[in-house]
Amino acid sequence: LRKSYAPGVTIGEIVRDAARSVDLAVPTDLLGQSFMAQQIGNGLTAAGKTRDVLTSLLAPFGYSWSIQDGRLQVLSDSQVRAETHQVLTTIGVGNQDCIKLCRQLLGDSGAALEYRLETIVSLSQIEQPR
Repeated sequence: LRKSYAPGVTIGEIVRDAARSVDLAVPTDLLGQSFMAQQIGNGLTAAGKTRDVLTSLLAPFGYSWSIQDGRLQVLSDSQVRAETHQVLTTIGVGNQDCIKLCRQLLGDSGAALEYRLETIVSLSQIEQPR
């Protein structure tokens, strides 16, 4: 992505352009979030990999993103925790060490959602008795 934006551009406009640059649409529920209407007073030049642009725009507001089944998925940190709990419960993780590692990983806001969930599943499979 390489695009310059005039002063007053909204976070939502840049997120939409970033998603479009890789032929994805922004989830409708995200468009309704108040931070998406926040304006950038001095303008912005978005240059670099789309993934880095999306992360830099969404992470400060407590959101992570991933591509699931060819669609852009954006989740708040609270939704990530809920999904993680569901994954852990579904696969029957009871090992406290595994849960501790998973919580540490979830605390890493720089890790993309799909990596966090994949790690949780991987860790739980390793820790389950055979």
